Amino acid sequence: MSHGADSGTSVWENFDANNMGVMRSDLRANHPTRVFIYELIREEFGLRHFRWLDVGVAGMVDYEHLVGKLNFTFTGADISGPIIEDSRKYLRQEGDQVLVWNVEEPIDEAEKSMEPDGFDLVTVRHVLNHVSYYEQPLLNLHHLLDSQGLCIITLHLNLIDGDDQLTLKTDFPLPGVLRENRYNRDKCLRFLAQHFCIERFIRFDDGRKPNDVILARKRRPGTDIEPLPKMEVRHLQMSLRSLLSKGNPRPLKRLRDFLK
Repeated sequence: MSHGADSGTSVWENFDANNMGVMRSDLRANHPTRVFIYELIREEFGLRHFRWLDVGVAGMVDYEHLVGKLNFTFTGADISGPIIEDSRKYLRQEGDQVLVWNVEEPIDEAEKSMEPDGFDLVTVRHVLNHVSYYEQPLLNLHHLLDSQGLCIITLHLNLIDGDDQLTLKTDFPLPGVLRENRYNRDKCLRFLAQHFCIERFIRFDDGRKPNDVILARKRRPGTDIEPLPKMEVRHLQMSLRSLLSKGNPRPLKRLRDFLK
């Protein structure tokens, strides 16, 4: 399906070392969706080894938090060479890697190290709102997941009841265009359900900019499509800024107590 012609280079391709600080800011690093996702990954894998693909690695916050705590081999992917160059300095384990890949490209254009059925976990955070449309990226992620592999999707522009809102912005302080898309909830979830078993759909509402988290497991061939899950809503009781400590800019465990 076509959703409009390419309208220019993405701003993400023009990110460099001077722009990485915003991706590692305290409010981004401490967002409660991250705490929630870290707990999910711990519960899913425990002490056993897993192969993790993280799409959209600018800042490397998630890797930095989990490395040395869980038993994984890591592959990170992002659209920009400078982002990948910056991300390499955070790698701590032999065999871990980061590489340039546009999640919208056909899977056969990805790095050879990204093999079909090659990952037990795929995380894609704050990426799908910035692509042309979500269908090809989700098909790619499905192709890369192993049987019964887990995909965790985080949308920083939450799903909506109305029609898709596909927006191109050109006033970003870097060259290029910025896509900020909002997708119809039922349409997006029904497409996802054709290829994944959707286990949970959670909205984190801070009263300002809700984030949606979707847990989806690769569907076994021939299995029936289940009814779409009801949306869970978690309200934040305090502002994130009030929870930040000057001496400890990433007090992630503390935020758990402030989610209903």
